[in-house]
Amino acid sequence: MRKLMLQAISLGMIVFFLATNAGAQTGRERTRIPVPVQEGFAPPGKQEQIKNFQEKVLPRVQLSQTQKVKVAKIYDDFFSTIDAQKKSGARISKELMDKTIAAKDAQLKATLNPEQIKDLVRAERSLPVARPHEQMQEYMKKQGAPKNAQMRKPVKG
Repeated sequence: MRKLMLQAISLGMIVFFLATNAGAQTGRERTRIPVPVQEGFAPPGKQEQIKNFQEKVLPRVQLSQTQKVKVAKIYDDFFSTIDAQKKSGARISKELMDKTIAAKDAQLKATLNPEQIKDLVRAERSLPVARPHEQMQEYMKKQGAPKNAQMRKPVKG
């Protein structure tokens, strides 16, 4: 009798702890807030990249007019290749990116002298970097989201 009573109490305690633990875990779930696509969290497209390059990078580098046209064409081809790969839906592979960058660098070496290339690289690095995570944090603050909210894949429409 005593043995049966101890088994019932221990079984009751196990059930109680399992129920308490399950209830505590459901309260810890993170809130997911849908992020609309039109909020501007996507990285810049090809046209915006070309525009930024021509407005912010090319004026900082001392190039002749023919060199500027050639460099703009090189970067247009580079951005077009990357944009086409993004639109295909597949992830951009490291090999493709390395090959595309190497082709761009080879064309630049054929067009510019080493000092101009250094100036171009320096001007490129001065461009602001898109930081979607920071944009997302600002968006969440505006929406009054709880601190533990997570991003979800953007909802189109």
